[in-house]
Amino acid sequence: MPETGQTPVRCLVVPLQGGRSLLLPNAAVAEVVPYRAPENPDPQAPWRLGSVDWRGQQLQVLAFETLCGDPFARPGRGAQLVVLNAIGAQAGTGYYALAASAIPHLLVVAAETLQEGAAPGDGAATPVLLEARVDDRPVSIPDLEALEARLQETA
Repeated sequence: MPETGQTPVRCLVVPLQGGRSLLLPNAAVAEVVPYRAPENPDPQAPWRLGSVDWRGQQLQVLAFETLCGDPFARPGRGAQLVVLNAIGAQAGTGYYALAASAIPHLLVVAAETLQEGAAPGDGAATPVLLEARVDDRPVSIPDLEALEARLQETA
């Protein structure tokens, strides 16, 4: 336990293409399932890969890399879909998914092990709340509310 009295947070480290990883609170994740190609991609918003059926619902699948200005290639073997619980603008729809390049792994993060990194971008609109390092690994902490709001705007 941390000496500061803060409770460690159970998180998932979600690997993305290009070496980027997201750090998500475990409570934000509903399920991790094997990747399957989404249908009906949005040509006006290439970060919206389309939708997949999950438990009888159509979920929007997002490419976080593309939102950050990086290219997105067809996922390789071992790719996953990380189904997220909607918390903000998308809360009425319940869930959406992020494409991951590999199976996410659990990590317990204490506040003192999280090292704040550089500010995300130079004022450009980005879904990154904070760039940080955990156990000397770079991670991006996404702004889930901003991400969901952007998803809602293009719906």
